[in-house]
Amino acid sequence: MRYFLAIEPDSRCKLAIETWRDKSLPAFNSPVPVCNFHITLAFYGRITEAQLEQICQFMDQQTEVKTFDLRLDMQGYWSKPKAFWIGCKTVPDELLSLAKIGRKAARVANIPLQNQTYIPHLTLARKCAVEPPCALIEPDFEVKIKEFSLYESVSTESGVRYFKRFSWPLGRVNLCIIFEQ
Repeated sequence: MRYFLAIEPDSRCKLAIETWRDKSLPAFNSPVPVCNFHITLAFYGRITEAQLEQICQFMDQQTEVKTFDLRLDMQGYWSKPKAFWIGCKTVPDELLSLAKIGRKAARVANIPLQNQTYIPHLTLARKCAVEPPCALIEPDFEVKIKEFSLYESVSTESGVRYFKRFSWPLGRVNLCIIFEQ
């Protein structure tokens, strides 16, 4: 089982991003399917059932992050993985908090993570031999983030698919039940 923690735009925003990509940029050999659009918080890789349970128990206890808005307003390219992406010029503190929670969950479940700077991004295309030209119209998408989720990455004949397995709403409040005597 391969898992990662992520947030994702709603369906309307995903379709708007796909339309922008298809109209503003050249055709890609390996575009990411719109159903796979997400922003990774932590990539866990292959994990055991016990680790999955530990992650879920840890996430069930997280309540401090409130809903927030995220603006995807820049584009980028990484030459080593040959990936083209969009991201944010200004990263909200809440997004950084969620990424930190994702790393803490990995430690709780004894999952080693690569130690690298967190750059939130939504991958639009893979296997780009060269950096695509700048889009004619800059990306500018407002995303309302209301939950974060644990996804399973599954290889299929038609490519990798991501399946949302567990979700946690943001802005939750721990309920304390008081019993009267």
